[in-house]
Amino acid sequence: MAGYRSVVPISVAALADAVERLWWKRMSDYWQLVFHYDRDDSSCDHLFLPAERFLAWWTERREAVQEAFAAMP
Repeated sequence: MAGYRSVVPISVAALADAVERLWWKRMSDYWQLVFHYDRDDSSCDHLFLPAERFLAWWTERREAVQEAFAAMP
């Protein structure tokens, strides 16, 4: 983020909002289930559990993730 922020000024509030929106997108995105059930395509089934684990990790550390994105170099 430091590289981006050195070129384009991005406020801490905007970064916090972006991180929150991305977290919410991950919370509500079940594309692997759509592939499996609606498209009868199991080629992405192996991605469901790692995505769930990542989301659980992020959810437990939401504030730390926001702080990491907002950190100044």
